[in-house]
Amino acid sequence: MDGGNAIRGFIHLVIPLTRPIGAAILIFTLIGAWNNYLFPLVFLQSTEMQTITLVPQFFVGQFSNDQTKILASAVITAIPEVVAYLCLQRLFERGLSAGAIK
Repeated sequence: MDGGNAIRGFIHLVIPLTRPIGAAILIFTLIGAWNNYLFPLVFLQSTEMQTITLVPQFFVGQFSNDQTKILASAVITAIPEVVAYLCLQRLFERGLSAGAIK
């Protein structure tokens, strides 16, 4: 970085090195927030206010238990997590393998 100032060094050195860390933090935060099941189940009593992760419970009743609808709704609610991982897969795997190689 001959002739560069601190801002140029930050842009060309620090930011590329922290992108995998940021991707891993983003994916883990998204999964943690998306899979928040217990708090909406306990605190939100009206069905209009409940989150999408509570959808599978609507298909379970006293006399009916339709497993195909439960599994289909579980797959649909998992789509945003899978898409986020696929978009950030390169950065995520680079961040995980960076500390494993000496």
